[in-house]
Amino acid sequence: MHEQALARANDWNVLNFACSGATVRDGVLGVQILGEQVAPPQIAQAQRATEASVVLVSAGANDARWSDLVQLGAISPSCDDRASTAFFARFALDYRRLLRILVTLPQHPAVVVNKYYDPFGPDVSCLRDEGLTRQKAEVLRSRLAALNAVLRQGAETACFTAVKQDFEGHRLCSAQPYVQGLADRAPLHPTAAGALAIALADQRALPADEN
Repeated sequence: MHEQALARANDWNVLNFACSGATVRDGVLGVQILGEQVAPPQIAQAQRATEASVVLVSAGANDARWSDLVQLGAISPSCDDRASTAFFARFALDYRRLLRILVTLPQHPAVVVNKYYDPFGPDVSCLRDEGLTRQKAEVLRSRLAALNAVLRQGAETACFTAVKQDFEGHRLCSAQPYVQGLADRAPLHPTAAGALAIALADQRALPADEN
C-alpha cells in the first residue's frame, strides 16, 4: 500500500510483488501456495526487474507470527510466549539469505528495509476488552524490538538502509491511529494514513537522486 503512495507522489513506475501472508521463505525466496494457485518467488520477479533503481523490503512480521503472538498475548494470562524464539531464529537465517541475494542484483538498486512500527502507545485502555494490558504490551514490545534488531543489523551488514517507521501520537487508542485495531478487517496492519506515513519515511531515506 505504501508503495502505491510513493508511486502517486513521485510519478514512479512501481512494481508491487508483495502478497498477503507471505514470509521470506514462502513467498519471497520460494513459491507461496494460495489455495489452488501458486505465486512465484518475489525475489525472482525482482531479479527480472533490471531497470529498478530502488527495492523496498518489508518482511519479518509474518515470519515471526506477530499477529498470532499478539492474539495469544490477548488470551493468555501473561503473554510470555517463549515458542516465538524458534520463529525468530528461522527468520534471521532466511533474512540473511535474502540480503545476500539482494546484494548481487545486477542493477545494484538502493535497498530500503522497513523496520516494523510499534502499534502500542502509552495508553492501551482501548484494548482492555481484547485482553491486552500495559504489562502484556510491554512484553510484545520486547518481541518487536528483537525483530527490528534483526532487520537493522542485517541491513547495516549489507550496507542497506533500515528505516524506522514512527507512529508516535498515532498508535492504537490514540484519536487518529495509523494502525487497525484487533477487531478491524486487517488487525495491526496500517490504515491508509499509516501507509502514507510509511511511504514518507521511505522517501526520506532514499538517496537524493532517487527523490
